[in-house]
Amino acid sequence: MPRQLVECVPNFSEGRDAGKIDAIVQAILAVPEVVLLAAEANKKVCNVVHLIYRAKKYEGCAKDYEFSRRTMEEHWLAGYSDAVQSLSHREIFEPPDRLEGVRTFDFTATRNNPDQLVPISEDQTDERA
Repeated sequence: MPRQLVECVPNFSEGRDAGKIDAIVQAILAVPEVVLLAAEANKKVCNVVHLIYRAKKYEGCAKDYEFSRRTMEEHWLAGYSDAVQSLSHREIFEPPDRLEGVRTFDFTATRNNPDQLVPISEDQTDERA
């Protein structure tokens, strides 16, 4: 049995008629696939915080194949420092509004401008800059 196609074309002369808008919404909500998609796409929002390793000046291309304990501990400390620094920004804990949906943050991108960085602590420094 062929399905009825519901086509929604904006008509600005009728766009203020609440009855017509409600009729379109009801027709769309009657389609089972729309109900399924609506359940999956409910009001989920999220923030994404990028933690991207940026090589130190002395590493060169060795960062792609040098996996000694010392190197890996440096990389892990860099990741920890970036995580602590990123978590110090309150805006990552504020969910975006429904229309925005997803926000992406990369606070380590400001590494070339140290004035924008949040210090980790007095005794811990990041020498990658």
